[in-house]
Amino acid sequence: MPSAPLPPDERDRLEVLGRYAILDTLPEQQYDDLTFLAAQICGTPISLISLVDRERQWFKSRYGLEIDETPRELSFCAHAILGNGVMEVENTTLDPRFVDNKFVVEDPSIRFYAGAPLVAEDGAKLGTICVIDKAPHRLTSNQIRALEGLARQTVAQMELWRTIKRLEAADMARQQALSHLAANAALLRQFVEHAPAAIAMLDREMRFIAYSRRFLTDYHLGPIDLSGRSYYDIFPDLPARWRDAHQRVLKGSVERSDVDEWVRADHEVEFLQWEMRPWRDVHGQIGGVIMLTEVISERVRANRIKNEFVSVVSHELRTPLTSIRGALGLLAGGVAGPLPTGAQQMVEIARKNSDRLVLLINDILD
Repeated sequence: MPSAPLPPDERDRLEVLGRYAILDTLPEQQYDDLTFLAAQICGTPISLISLVDRERQWFKSRYGLEIDETPRELSFCAHAILGNGVMEVENTTLDPRFVDNKFVVEDPSIRFYAGAPLVAEDGAKLGTICVIDKAPHRLTSNQIRALEGLARQTVAQMELWRTIKRLEAADMARQQALSHLAANAALLRQFVEHAPAAIAMLDREMRFIAYSRRFLTDYHLGPIDLSGRSYYDIFPDLPARWRDAHQRVLKGSVERSDVDEWVRADHEVEFLQWEMRPWRDVHGQIGGVIMLTEVISERVRANRIKNEFVSVVSHELRTPLTSIRGALGLLAGGVAGPLPTGAQQMVEIARKNSDRLVLLINDILD
């Protein structure tokens, strides 16, 4: 397995990475929120914020993976920082750089990787925000743009952290931190607005801070401005179970549902898949709720039609076949009297074939 060559600016790159003082720090919610969004938007089970150090890659945030770091020679991200855009490997088993990589051959059995470089203000590539799948995969153009946006947001968080620390030492932290927070919030709002998913970010009073255009479309809200408006004013008939879930999230819980029924204001029934989790400010305090929802009504209705079809077909096939098996069993048992040897053999063959047909139908329908 060929290791990634060192970048031409490796010495300067490591020096810039060291200035952030982020390696081996504790997990932080603002980074975990970004890996969660990356995995959800790209449809992968794993997402990482990886920083490429001298001998290792270390994960500031990890979603769907337990390890904290790996040797640099096994790092996909060490290859990704050599380029200028998203590096996408649709099938690792077909790429000579990774076909015999330990993490391809063994657990976690990586088959797909896409990583967007984390580019510092001076151009140094510090690592990536990446998504990983255990099956071959391909991102859409919107997903690639979203991953690039999350990379910029990750660097913005790192810059904000470094700026706050520097300004605290210079006794100017409050004024400058507020400026960076405002810029960072504007960047986050812009990213959320254009994300290819129904996303809403609300404060502790359940007032809209940011939301995606997809959110407006999925909920048939039209081109209105929700900023500062109460979620409960927009959805006055919200079920009590959702209001209760909001309160649990504001206390630190993560809530999700794979299928949930929602009756719209026009009385049309929709089915949703959703997840809600708290977001935290720079001080680690819960600032509100992030919602990620998907309208799955067509999928649910299609499954119901399929199940009804299977039920009807099951009845129409199994009922006559059961009668045939019973009749053959009675004939083989001599209920109609002794059969000629040739007829007895044919009845036995038919009975065995009917048994096999029953097993085959059960396997298909069940």
